[in-house]
Amino acid sequence: MWKRFVKKSMITFLSAAVVFANAAVISYADSLDADLIKLKNMIRTVRQNYVEEVSEEELMYGAYSGVFQMLDPHSIYYSPEEMEIFESVTTGKFGGIGLLVEMRESKLIVVTPIEGTPAQKAGILPGDIILSVDGETVQDIPFNDVVERMQGEPGTKITLEIEREGEQLTFELTRDWIPINPIRHQVLENNIGYIKIEQFNENTADYFERAFNELLEQDVKGFILDLRDNPGGLVSQAVHVLDPFVPKGPVAYLESRGKIIETHYSEKDPIQKPLVVLINENSASAAELIAGAVQDMKSGTVVGTRSYGKGTVQTVFSSADGSGFKLTVATYLTPNKREVEGLGIEPDIVVQNHTGQEWKQIENFAPMLEESDAALGDRGLNVYGAQQRLKFIGYTDVSATGILDEMTQNAILDFQNTHALPPTGILDAPTREKISEKVLNILANGKEDLQLQKAIEIIDKQS
Repeated sequence: MWKRFVKKSMITFLSAAVVFANAAVISYADSLDADLIKLKNMIRTVRQNYVEEVSEEELMYGAYSGVFQMLDPHSIYYSPEEMEIFESVTTGKFGGIGLLVEMRESKLIVVTPIEGTPAQKAGILPGDIILSVDGETVQDIPFNDVVERMQGEPGTKITLEIEREGEQLTFELTRDWIPINPIRHQVLENNIGYIKIEQFNENTADYFERAFNELLEQDVKGFILDLRDNPGGLVSQAVHVLDPFVPKGPVAYLESRGKIIETHYSEKDPIQKPLVVLINENSASAAELIAGAVQDMKSGTVVGTRSYGKGTVQTVFSSADGSGFKLTVATYLTPNKREVEGLGIEPDIVVQNHTGQEWKQIENFAPMLEESDAALGDRGLNVYGAQQRLKFIGYTDVSATGILDEMTQNAILDFQNTHALPPTGILDAPTREKISEKVLNILANGKEDLQLQKAIEIIDKQS
């Protein structure tokens, strides 16, 4: 009897739960339908009564966009035109003929054709002057419009009139997909490999591997990975870039609604060469993922300024009409499960590049007019002024106290070593003069890259 009662009660309870759940779904569906009817009526009323004519397309764009404005800043609705531009950035390709051009003395000059593209295959050369595009003289078209006209759907035709050494040539080209190479690389002074990554698109891993292997073949003694002003991109591409530098293991975790939903791993043994990663306040997302992994896995030194702090991951959804949206689906954590969103990555060594507009800052520097030299433990105005200047030129660990402590002595030694002065650690007259000269040089041109100089210095010491 009791069992029958329990069984009957359970069935009743479960039935009620199902009914309640179904009622909730129906209630939600009814609510959404009612809201859509309200939106439809609202748009109709606006179109009929607004002071100026407005199209349904414009109003619907505003409605779609409004949904995502209620979310985080990285969840965005794209119109079909905006979606096309967005996809060309993330996929790392666009339709065109593969020419890099610039205006020189009112002439449209070919800087270089990109290797393997229609322009290069057709025989267009650096230095060629473009006279017309599809019969229209380029002098009559704004520069950006000329560039836009050379782009277009792969498979479509374009005709260029070109002048080369006084001879006019005609090229009929068929547009194709043009890959965007986000990598620049070179060997710096002292045989150091430098790789600059502009963004993480679908081509990044391939181009990075080519650059990395080329530098390895030249037997560079270390690597500088420059991620400054890199806005991020595809996480998978960033993980591939990390592979040669960090030990095998997790390099990033993706978290959603309080749970780890995905883990990214490095799968290679790291090279045995020093690594410095450069970041700044514009390094974001996948660039921060790399910097955080290098820090947590103790695989190199991060130099620069605190990064942007975008620790979220987006997925892109497409619609049949060509529109789409980017939706934040997770946040990512570093190997030590540190959060990046809103916090950024603090470099191991903070170095602030100067802009050349900081003359007011040096007005407060103490004059270095005392005739005596200063050694470890000495105090004085010269020491205070030198500390202010050393901090300005990149020795951020130095504190302006007026006392020549060990940190200041080490900075003076390092400065003397790198500026062909006797490495005594003493703040003598030649050292004071050279420090002042360095500050003035930085302010005069505003272009000296102190962050890169620090990176070179670190690799020189570690190799």
